[in-house]
Amino acid sequence: MAHPLVSRKDHGQSHAINEGMERATGDVCGWLCSDDWLCPGALAEVGRHFADRPDSRWLSGAGLARRLPGGPQTRYAAGRRGRLGFLAFWDYGGDGHCCPQPSTFWRRELWREAGGLREDKHLAMDYDLWLRFEERARLDVSPQALSLSRLRDDCKSAKFRREQGLEMMRSAYESCRRRGRSPASLTLAMLRWLPGHRLRWFGRFLRRRWLRPAAEYLLSIPLDPVLVWREAYRLRIVRPRF
Repeated sequence: MAHPLVSRKDHGQSHAINEGMERATGDVCGWLCSDDWLCPGALAEVGRHFADRPDSRWLSGAGLARRLPGGPQTRYAAGRRGRLGFLAFWDYGGDGHCCPQPSTFWRRELWREAGGLREDKHLAMDYDLWLRFEERARLDVSPQALSLSRLRDDCKSAKFRREQGLEMMRSAYESCRRRGRSPASLTLAMLRWLPGHRLRWFGRFLRRRWLRPAAEYLLSIPLDPVLVWREAYRLRIVRPRF
């Protein structure tokens, strides 16, 4: 039975989504934000997957993103890389290492086990949820593009990128502790990733003849082993990409 539309003051986006999930019925769940569309055939693909795979608890498909007005369209493949999976917050959001939120669906029991969205998270609530899903279930991936996100310069994630990055980083460290891992091991993993990251950006700056940023990047490399232990320094390096 369909529930009537409810429009009233709430305690933020996460609270509103949690309330919607409480009212919703059905075994397979997901949510769609106002600037997102489902691609043709998306729900049929999701239905087939969960019908054919009764053991599957969590599915993510590729996502399309288009910058408005009139910007290019980008395709992001869903998936996770490496032994750390989504704990590697510094790499999250790239092609093949993300869960495009409107392209992600799950069984209601997994949502309940994970506890739904944390209502103190306002910018990275989906990433935080994926970490808790990952602690409980294997991620299944569809190569099919299931959604299109329309990105605007005034959208929340664009206006508050620093705050979103901070929420993501703190969620990863919280998940690390829940998994019984030392937070220091996550910082060390980021430190191992940093030299390659620095060199990639150094090459980009050289190709564009941006000599001063290139020099600053070279000078940063010797400081990384000392400064990477500071949250503010890690945040300067990492920015959300999706």
